[in-house]
Amino acid sequence: MKVKHVYQHDNTGCGIACIAMLANQTYHEMKELLIYKGLLSDNTEFFGTTFRQLTNILTSFNFRSMPRRKFKKWSNIPAKIAIASTNYDNSGSWHWVIFVRDIDGFYIYDPCKRRKKIRDLRGKMSGWFIEILY
Repeated sequence: MKVKHVYQHDNTGCGIACIAMLANQTYHEMKELLIYKGLLSDNTEFFGTTFRQLTNILTSFNFRSMPRRKFKKWSNIPAKIAIASTNYDNSGSWHWVIFVRDIDGFYIYDPCKRRKKIRDLRGKMSGWFIEILY
């Protein structure tokens, strides 16, 4: 599965951007589609997504996924492709990223960063991941 970086255009739109990366859509196309399908609220200020919402969205796009699992170290994620949640601070909020493992190791696509592949994950806290099967 080829993944292309998608930038989130809303402060809380990381989940939308991650699904857009997997479905090869733009951020705005995915956001409109999710609202149209009733999978995302038409709230003009908050577009945050939960694990349950992401799992439902993945299913609606015919992606197969595994139940969420916890990880302590990024290197321990066994998946080739996953949506991962991480806390960048101690506020208790989370942020969705796409995790990719390839022959050179692993990296993330962070939808709130303009940089494409991020390989240096020092300082990125542990969290949960949903493995995408393909």
